[in-house]
Amino acid sequence: MRKPQLLLYLVFFFLTLACSKGAQSLNEKLVELEKSFAEGQVTSYDEAKNLLKQLSLECQEKLAKIEFESDEESVREVENLKKVQAKIDAKIAQFTQEEQDLNAIREQAPDSYEYLQKTSEFISAHPDGLQTYAVKQDYQNSMGEFIDKVSNKLNTQLTSLNEDNTTNNLYQTVGYVHEVTGSEVPEDLTTTDFEEALNRFSSVKQNIISVVDNQHVDIVSPNGNSPKSLKEQFDRYENNLKAMRAKAEAYIRQLVTQEIANGGWDEQARDEIRAHILRERGGFFSTCDASTLTNNITQAEENKMTLLSDRVQIKLHYNVNSYCGNNAKSKYYDGVFTLVFPVINKQLGSGYFSDRNIIRTE
Repeated sequence: MRKPQLLLYLVFFFLTLACSKGAQSLNEKLVELEKSFAEGQVTSYDEAKNLLKQLSLECQEKLAKIEFESDEESVREVENLKKVQAKIDAKIAQFTQEEQDLNAIREQAPDSYEYLQKTSEFISAHPDGLQTYAVKQDYQNSMGEFIDKVSNKLNTQLTSLNEDNTTNNLYQTVGYVHEVTGSEVPEDLTTTDFEEALNRFSSVKQNIISVVDNQHVDIVSPNGNSPKSLKEQFDRYENNLKAMRAKAEAYIRQLVTQEIANGGWDEQARDEIRAHILRERGGFFSTCDASTLTNNITQAEENKMTLLSDRVQIKLHYNVNSYCGNNAKSKYYDGVFTLVFPVINKQLGSGYFSDRNIIRTE
């Protein structure tokens, strides 16, 4: 670079620096303040906001002196001062919100799940907040105790789990998880089907994991557990539960299939369909009777089986083409039967039809 060009460059540089000196000085003061906040030199929200407000007043005073100037240097300085002012305002708003969130935590009992939830949310929302370090310390202690408590219960449930108690074991676990998270235990929990209970378990499990697994905090409990190990325990319990449940269901399904084949339930359902149609089509004034009615009954779909906590339900579904030879007219019916078997210790009790629904479709 030739000397005349270098000289012009240096003049431009120093003029630019001079124009932004006021805003630059304030920005440097803001950076120093933020450093003192981050290093824990200031921990009081009132003190922090007062320091920021003092800097804001200084910025506003400088701005007031040149805000209506129209020369290029002043216009540039006004813009820079406004940028600094925006940063100060944002920091004050941040501390105001952080203080409100901290007060919300302090309203909760320190050993409650609600406390852990709000604390986790606070740390995620304010990873570099004024009080975040102190909040993290309390969170680590409380969460460590919570993780150990849940881990011990899961270990007990997993140890006692077997093919004969999958349903009861799951209900106990679901009830405990609802209790420990402070959520209301559903009134129908003891009569809910297994899949619904499993869905509830999975939902609350995800809730717990989201609270304990905070990326801004490393937690190792007094017993050496961690969010990762707790999640692995949850997954291991759920996987073992599903595997044992699948074996238990396969066994029950085999019993039900044999009972339907050997117990005459399919034929009983068909007999009831024939009797229903005869009553409907073979009345006193009808030309149709048992000798003239031909009922072609076909299975509409594969039997659907639902295993509940204390019983198994099977849906028998039939389509019927009912033909009357005297008048050469056909009518069509849809029949749905619900066959129920109580299940006690993996054995079927006496079956019965809990529901019969036979309707004419056309």
